[in-house]
Amino acid sequence: QQQQQQQNSMPKVKKHKSVLAAKQSVNKPVRAGNKKQQQQSTTPKESTAAAAKAPRARHAAAWPHGQWRCASVIDQQAAEALTRLLAAAETRTAGASIKSLTLAPHIVHKKPTYAVTVETLKHLPLLKAVLAAAELLQQHQQLPRAAAYVLTYELLFGQGFRQKGPAEVAVLSQQGRLHGSLQSLLQQGGVADAAAWLAAQQQPQQQHQQQMVPHPRFARVNTLKTSVQQVLRQLSATATSNSQQQQQQQQADAAAA
Repeated sequence: QQQQQQQNSMPKVKKHKSVLAAKQSVNKPVRAGNKKQQQQSTTPKESTAAAAKAPRARHAAAWPHGQWRCASVIDQQAAEALTRLLAAAETRTAGASIKSLTLAPHIVHKKPTYAVTVETLKHLPLLKAVLAAAELLQQHQQLPRAAAYVLTYELLFGQGFRQKGPAEVAVLSQQGRLHGSLQSLLQQGGVADAAAWLAAQQQPQQQHQQQMVPHPRFARVNTLKTSVQQVLRQLSATATSNSQQQQQQQQADAAAA
């Protein structure tokens, strides 16, 4: 009783509000929302660092081991896209397009990469002929084929090399032969520039396609007005009459001659 009386008789000290708030925050359980806020506050820095490293990681994984890379990021990305496109064309598999490969979120400098890829594909028949005449790939086996196409385009028709590495030095070592092969091909084709050479190469292909497919492969028939059998009979009769007219015209021409 005496101890209780002494405690009651002692003056009470008021605690400051900050002290009480600190104790309450220590004893207060951590909510799930606070953890999410803490994680969100730390994730942006980590995400930006991962995004900065992502293009390099993708390029390193896609490039063949032990072979030279293009020093410029634009040329390197264009060469990687060209490799995918050529592989899809050889295997006849879908899923690879120029825009999906050059305008993807991880691509750096999308517009220049897209432009270099498109122009390299446009000049690809001429680039293949120039490289075969200059024997560049035979002399430098560490130079990938797609990188050789891109760098040769940049040297002969583009803006030159933005940066120089082993791949660019290899192409520059054969600069005289590449220009000489280009000029000889233009002279053999009887044209003045690369655009005329490419147009001359496309004409036989277009003629062959026209000969292979002289008529449409399918036709739509309105079954409300006619039937498929009636349309086939009419087309057959028209074809027969046309062939007869052609034979008569040929006979008339032969008689006149």
